[in-house]
Amino acid sequence: MDSFLTHLGQLIEQYPAWTYVIIGAGMAIQGEITIVLAMYLVAGKILSLGQFFIATFVIVVLYEHVLFFFSKGMRHTRLGWKLYRKHKSKRRIQLYTYFLKKNLVRLIIIAKFVPGMNFLVIALAGWSRVSLRLFTTSYIIAVSLWFAGISAIAYFVVSGLHYLKAAQIFKNAEIGIIILIILIFAVEYLIKRFVRVREFEIEKKKQKEILAETEEYEEEREDFWGPRNNKKENQDI
Repeated sequence: MDSFLTHLGQLIEQYPAWTYVIIGAGMAIQGEITIVLAMYLVAGKILSLGQFFIATFVIVVLYEHVLFFFSKGMRHTRLGWKLYRKHKSKRRIQLYTYFLKKNLVRLIIIAKFVPGMNFLVIALAGWSRVSLRLFTTSYIIAVSLWFAGISAIAYFVVSGLHYLKAAQIFKNAEIGIIILIILIFAVEYLIKRFVRVREFEIEKKKQKEILAETEEYEEEREDFWGPRNNKKENQDI
């Protein structure tokens, strides 16, 4: 781990222009881990706070807005509708679409911690024709809370590890980084389990709603036509 971080720091020092490309690509793949590693470089004075903010927060906002507009544009293509018809019946798609209308901010925050979910939620928001104003407002609130929380945790942990290493109290500070990364994966796993449970609960709720609507329809039909057996007897007469 130490060797990897050392080589990463040397690469950024030798090729500053690649800083945003490397960290930006990491944000697109795994945001929390990238923030931790980038904050390690900040604590080591290899990366400035300004560079850190642009390479993480600004780039991820721009990237995901591009994804939003791309998904919105896909609605006007045959490929877009083909993909939608293929996947629209999936329980996960139905759940995310349901929460898009209920609480977009909460959905985006949760999606940030679940690999793969974030991409899908942003794409669905664009496909579902969520207004740019609503999406941007909800997105900035959600991502700011997520970014501030992860950055604060990463800063305090990494700064403490750097201090312990400099004071020769705990020389293998990189082990602390690995433990933090493992904890992040554990939290993501728990959130993913929570999302799966909610998927099941929403599906059961929808089934009950459909059953209630069916029963209500049957009652209205019987009030108008009478019971099915009576109607059949009347037809035979």
